[in-house]
Amino acid sequence: MPRFCIAPSNNTGQSFFTQPTQQTATTTTSPTMADSIKILVDSILDSLDQKPANLNPASYITLNQLSSTNVKILINSSPLADKQQFHQYWLKLPLTQHRLSSFDYHAVPGLDVTSVVVTGKVRFDESGKNKLNESADLVQPSIPMTMNTSTTTTSRPIWGSWFGFTIVLAVDSTKVVPGGQASANAVANQECINSFNYKVNYIPSDSVIQV
Repeated sequence: MPRFCIAPSNNTGQSFFTQPTQQTATTTTSPTMADSIKILVDSILDSLDQKPANLNPASYITLNQLSSTNVKILINSSPLADKQQFHQYWLKLPLTQHRLSSFDYHAVPGLDVTSVVVTGKVRFDESGKNKLNESADLVQPSIPMTMNTSTTTTSRPIWGSWFGFTIVLAVDSTKVVPGGQASANAVANQECINSFNYKVNYIPSDSVIQV
């Protein structure tokens, strides 16, 4: 079984949990900064879990929310130069499934920056293929699996055990503002992340994934 490594080779605060909370039927609240941060966090995890084969490769980029200028990116303490390098690196990893446990955020005094800490769990496809459906197997199957009349090789992910992860973000507060659905779409697509630090903090003993 091939082994993937998920570290690059070039070696006023509030907390929120995802458990549902009970609200009275008569209570209505305006969208808050917490709502916008939650939208951003959900869009980040969704982007990390996308399968590029299902998207337009010419226009899709992993974590488009990363700033195009002067962004700082760390994956398990290893730096990446920019969002394009991160995109190319992330495509070489197996498919992922992220699950949010909690997030915490607070404004940095004197700066238009909001610090966000995200915790959760992630598991990886251990079938030996990366997000581009490239296989690490030395011998390719002679008869590909087909669906309907398509000749495209398809396979189901083989999900491994859950890892624990933490993401620490520095977000441009001026681009993450409270609002309704229109601004929700804007938040999810804004280049608002100035710093992205992804770290695996729990490793199951039975996984083929190397950290």
